[in-house]
Amino acid sequence: MLKRLVDAPREKVFAAWTDLVHLRQWLAPAPWRVTVAHADPRPGAASVILMSCEDGSELMAVIVTLETAGGRTLYTVRVRHWTRAEREAEVEWTS
Repeated sequence: MLKRLVDAPREKVFAAWTDLVHLRQWLAPAPWRVTVAHADPRPGAASVILMSCEDGSELMAVIVTLETAGGRTLYTVRVRHWTRAEREAEVEWTS
């Protein structure tokens, strides 16, 4: 799980996490594919983004929740991998 406080209103952070043009630029550049499976704009509600490799070899779900924090946004991200090897590779990559 990753938590960050962003100096931006929740509506703008929500747009960054759910607009496919933005997501493809900063979260899932090629060769990854990204799909917004569920986008819920309510504070604290979960939005779900699915990411997969073009060849289908890797698949993961990114669950995002956004809370208003005094004009800023607290976002929480959880990543769910389909295999242990994928999770271990991400832990190594983000460390």
